[in-house]
Amino acid sequence: MRAYLYPPEYFRGFFERWTRRFGERDFAFAPWSYTESGLNIVAAGEIDCYVLPFAISVRASHEWIHRHTQDDLLELFADLARTMPAFGAHARQHVVLVWGDYAGSAMDLEAATVLKVSAHRSGTAHCIPYYISDLDDRLTLRRPIDQSIVDVWFRGDVTSHPVRSVMASLGPAFERYGFNFSFTKSDDGQVRDKYLAELESTKFVLCPRGHGLSSARFFETLALGRIPVLFADDTKLPAEDKIDYQRFVVRVPQDRVMDTADYVATFANTHDLVMASAAARASYQLWLRYCRFGQLVRSYLST
Repeated sequence: MRAYLYPPEYFRGFFERWTRRFGERDFAFAPWSYTESGLNIVAAGEIDCYVLPFAISVRASHEWIHRHTQDDLLELFADLARTMPAFGAHARQHVVLVWGDYAGSAMDLEAATVLKVSAHRSGTAHCIPYYISDLDDRLTLRRPIDQSIVDVWFRGDVTSHPVRSVMASLGPAFERYGFNFSFTKSDDGQVRDKYLAELESTKFVLCPRGHGLSSARFFETLALGRIPVLFADDTKLPAEDKIDYQRFVVRVPQDRVMDTADYVATFANTHDLVMASAAARASYQLWLRYCRFGQLVRSYLST
């Protein structure tokens, strides 16, 4: 896919306005590298899409910022997109990337393609994965799922959404099914290798939403061929028309967290975990790695 990146001079005035209005603490516009994305960057000629080469990164977690200031920021960025030279004639070919957990209102950008990590099911934005670079180093599976030593596992922050705090009480329910359950409250930036080793030593990984609608852990789980247990009622998933997520994802409604063991047991009794693991890894490698970003963009532009 041939993509044109708008040069930085188109953004300078906007960055100055943004800094005056919002400061630099809670928001960032990061230059986004597309060198390994599967996009063919061109300067002229026949162009398939126009990309605003800055990703909106929202770092704030305070509720009032999530509800108000971020919406204002997206409106400003939408206004900026409309000033791009080719937008008027080629709005449908424009791609805007909204990075981070922010799940607020969709950007009103006419026919442009808005890509969000946290895309609401009722909105018009398309969903993209959390792109996590070190997962490509673990594409050779170190422990097959049928050699896992833990049945159900979670390690992480339990304060970012009410669903997470409820999960801590699931141990007795899992024990009734004979599942061993490992649950660790941690928000201390645990050593990455240890975290991934623990994930790869389990069968089912609890993947609750946090400040955003989905979870980076969900994509880590797929990459390592484990079965994600997803608590995220409102999120879209990437490439839903291409990937049959039911083959390898356990979805638990957020108001049924206490029944999670029942959902996991039903999946375990009706699916071959080795085949589900293989399908999860294959889907991740085909659609969800960063080198497949261009392919994902192409599929969204064609809809």
